[in-house]
Order: sequence, then structure tokens, then C-alpha cells
Amino acid sequence: MNERTGHQWTGATVTALLVAGLACLGASGVRPAAAAAADEAGTRSSEDQLGFWVGSWDCYGRSGSLNGTNTLEWRVGGRVIHESWRAVDDTFGESWNWFDQEERAWKQVWVDQNGSDLEFTGEPEGSGIRFRAERETPEGRALVEMFVRPIEHGWVRQTGTRSLDGGATWEPRYDLIYVPTGEPYDHALIER
Repeated sequence: MNERTGHQWTGATVTALLVAGLACLGASGVRPAAAAAADEAGTRSSEDQLGFWVGSWDCYGRSGSLNGTNTLEWRVGGRVIHESWRAVDDTFGESWNWFDQEERAWKQVWVDQNGSDLEFTGEPEGSGIRFRAERETPEGRALVEMFVRPIEHGWVRQTGTRSLDGGATWEPRYDLIYVPTGEPYDHALIER
């Protein structure tokens, strides 16, 4: 705890600040040529498994209405994906996503406009990545899952669920379809 300010730094806050500092020093929004070549060869590296998510997106909910926009860019020489989310209600947040070589797992640190943070760990599932985290809620300890995967038309689907009973049951929290910014969206094209 910082005695002057009374602020308690969490591991997620420190990690986010570290990654942000690295991004400022070596930021590049350009996807590395090696990653693009690996995709063409069908041999995506662990670090590039989330590359399908990079881009500027309009994000639509199950009803077909626009929920927000999201921009994801390669940073730190193509080792980190920075996310910048803004909802239509003007709530917003950012995340830093990277593949942890030691743990052989994806990591995400999410921070919202209120300074709330959440640390996810992700594993490949099918063609996507399933992220998991735990957090305290007014209802008690919650398990939180987020599943991001490519779908037809070059779009991306992100779903979120949570469990308040240790994973015995899960409740849906959101279901978003990512469409490239400015591209027309036809809700009927999506098989739910």
C-alpha cells in the first residue's frame, strides 16, 4: 500500500502498467511479417493464436443492435494485443493480451473506466481462446469466462458467462458479434 496516497496496487494494476510502459517504448500497430507468413503456412505460433481478433470492429448484441466498438492492435513488436472498448452507453475499458511462454497460456489484464481490473488466463479451444478469471461480487465469489473465436464472414464472436456456484451452472452475460468497422451487419446471417 502506498502510505502517501492510500492506494493498494494489485498485481493486475502493476502488470497493466508494465505492459503499457513496454508498449510506449516499442509500440507497433503493424502485425509482424513473420506472423502473417505463419498464418499463410497454416502454422500459427502460440503468440499469434489470437490474431483473428486484431482489427477495428463494430460490436452487435443478440438483438442485432450496436453495443459498442472495439479496436485491437498489435503492440510490443507483435507480442501483445492492446484492446480499446467503448460501449454505446459511454462505458469503456482496455485490455492487454499476451501469450505467457512460461505458463504456456494466454493472459489478459482488463481495466475499466472505474479502475476495476480483472486478470484472465486463457487456453485454446477450437479456433478460439477461452479466458477464465475469478472475482468478488455482491452475490459472492464468481467464476467468469469469456470465449473469443472467429466465425463465418470474417467476423468474431465473443461470449461471456459467469458462475456463482463454483462452475456447476453458468449464466450468460453477453454475446457479441464483431463486424469490421463500417461493414454492413445482417443479424440473420449468424447461426446462433
